[in-house]
Amino acid sequence: MSDPTSKGSLEIRWTYVLGAMAVLAIVGLYYVLPVKDWTVSFGSRMEERGPWGLLIFALVYVVGIILLVPSSIMTVAAGLAFGVTKGFPLVAPRRLVPRWRFW
Repeated sequence: MSDPTSKGSLEIRWTYVLGAMAVLAIVGLYYVLPVKDWTVSFGSRMEERGPWGLLIFALVYVVGIILLVPSSIMTVAAGLAFGVTKGFPLVAPRRLVPRWRFW
């Protein structure tokens, strides 16, 4: 049986503590920063551009994934900016495009 105060056990505990602190920091920043204003502003700017806004976002999405930006951030941004009915069809095929770079 292993000792609960062993070095490996303490490292795992610190990993959980740091992970929980990171989640709390992100949630706290959400309430402190004007995230809703940013998303509404971004969505309205993309909507003003019409079809060009969709194309610009699609290109930024593909470049972002190629540069290893987490795709979940871009997917959420598409949903917030364009709504589900436009955001999902915009994002779904773009998630496959960067995978072609390895073929």
